[in-house]
Amino acid sequence: MSWWKRYKTLILYIGIGVVCLVLFWKYGYNQQTSPWDFVGALDSATAVALAFLAFMSYLEYIKSEDKIRIFFQIDGEEIDTGLSVMRKHLTRSELFGLLRMIHKTQGNYKIHAINADPNFLNEIYKVSLGSSKKLVIPLFPHELEQFRIKGLKEEKDEYYKKIVRR
Repeated sequence: MSWWKRYKTLILYIGIGVVCLVLFWKYGYNQQTSPWDFVGALDSATAVALAFLAFMSYLEYIKSEDKIRIFFQIDGEEIDTGLSVMRKHLTRSELFGLLRMIHKTQGNYKIHAINADPNFLNEIYKVSLGSSKKLVIPLFPHELEQFRIKGLKEEKDEYYKKIVRR
């Protein structure tokens, strides 16, 4: 089905144009029809096809403006980082910059899933295509200690202790 994604616009443009022309030929053609009437029908068919494709492009644009929320996942439990990014800006480097914003020293950090797991790039790719409105980053419990997350009050918070001490 990858051919559909590649040639969808061309197929729809030709298909809508042909349908419009067939309708003209069936219902609008008679002995008094001039060649200019056919050109007018071709023009109308092209306008209808282009309007449909413009609408499809608008839907794709709206989808790229979606807000993607970023979560950490520790042992199946999701923790909201409070970070979000527009779908069209979701890249690995953008993610690194966002995570640096909540790092305690705003320096280097180590997350096994981002640095060593090639499947994580596939996850970013899937989210950027529109299959989900959230990105989940798997963490080991000790990796959470390097981040400041709104709502987790570090040593005073029992929830935080429970997650980090696993």
